[in-house]
Amino acid sequence: MCQTAKSEQTGIPRTSRGTWALLRIAYTPRGLVLPEYGGVPVIFVGESAGAHLVATTLLQLKAWPDLLRRVKGAVLYYGVYDLAGTPSARQASPDTLVLHGPSLVAAFRMLTPGLSDAERQQSPLSPLYGDLHGLPAVLMFASELDPLLDDTLQMANRWRGNADATFRRM
Repeated sequence: MCQTAKSEQTGIPRTSRGTWALLRIAYTPRGLVLPEYGGVPVIFVGESAGAHLVATTLLQLKAWPDLLRRVKGAVLYYGVYDLAGTPSARQASPDTLVLHGPSLVAAFRMLTPGLSDAERQQSPLSPLYGDLHGLPAVLMFASELDPLLDDTLQMANRWRGNADATFRRM
């Protein structure tokens, strides 16, 4: 599923595979393992790194269209969608909310050792650059002072070009 062999070294693809593996276990092709939840829509919710996990999981679920169709939507709060760092992430000062830009970009590099920025921008590591066609509707939130504002705005714009997407600035 990953476009670069080096991305496997980061552990990120393994984490998202764990998430979609749970869906595959719960909703097998031969029927539901948990029949009491058969009619319940699946809605993913994530914030920051959790929003990244939801986006990477949805991209990887495209290999299982029946499972992806069960996901009716996602609610994502200030997500990390470009592991090379968008301008707002790179320029975040100590005055921004929680995260300091240079520390954030350094954390991306520690999370993806041995990768160049171009390799970090490959999907699914950076879902901003993935094929978003066929993904479910999404509601996204970010704040004016959020260092992940650019990530969230850009992802909402790309998602909107492929599916129903709403962005709310807080």
